[in-house]
Amino acid sequence: MIVLQAGNLPTWQDDERRMHKLERHNTVKAPWGDRSQKIWWVNNVPYDWYDPETQKWQNTVLHYVQCVETWTDAAGDHQSTWTWVSGKPFTRRNVLERCNRMARHRWDIEENILVEKHLGYEYKPLYSRDWNAMQGFHHLMHIAHFLHILVLHQTTLWPMVLRLSIRGTIKKLVEAARHSGVDKARIARLGERRHKPRLVW
Repeated sequence: MIVLQAGNLPTWQDDERRMHKLERHNTVKAPWGDRSQKIWWVNNVPYDWYDPETQKWQNTVLHYVQCVETWTDAAGDHQSTWTWVSGKPFTRRNVLERCNRMARHRWDIEENILVEKHLGYEYKPLYSRDWNAMQGFHHLMHIAHFLHILVLHQTTLWPMVLRLSIRGTIKKLVEAARHSGVDKARIARLGERRHKPRLVW
C-alpha cells in the first residue's frame, strides 16, 4: 500500500476517478470508530513509466483505492481524503482491512520514526556494509523508544511530564545523568525494594 498525495500523478488519478464512474459497484460505506468512511477502488489499472537506467518504457498493473472520511467534533464538521495504490487487487472483503489496518498503520509507524528523528532521540540514518547491523540498530531504536514511553508514563514520573512535557522530561533526565554525582547507597536501597510499575493510562 503506497500513499499517493493529491499532487502525485494528477493525470493518472483523474483517469481513475473517471474509471470509477463506470464501476460504481466498487464502493463501500462503513463506520470506523466515530467516523464515517466511503471507500472506492479501481482494479487492474495499467501504468507505464520510463526507466532511465534501462532507457526503456516499463509497464505494470496497479490497483487504486481512495477513502473519504468524515466526522464531527466540537470544532465542527471535518473531511479527509486518503489515496493509495497497491500491487494486489481490492475486494469488498479486504478493502476495509487493508486501508485501515495496513495502510494507515504504516502512517503510524512513520509518525514514530519522526518522533525518533526530531524529538530528542537523534535517530539518523547509519550506513553499513552489514545489513544485519543496520537492522539491529533500527530495532534497538524502536525498543528504546518503547521502553522510554513506558518509563515516562509511570505514575512516579508523570507529574514531571505534565509540568515539563515529554521532551522537557527527557532533557531533564539527561542533564541529571550528566551533571550530578551518583548516590550508590541510595541506588542500592532502591534496588532492594520491590517495585510494581503502575502506568497512568
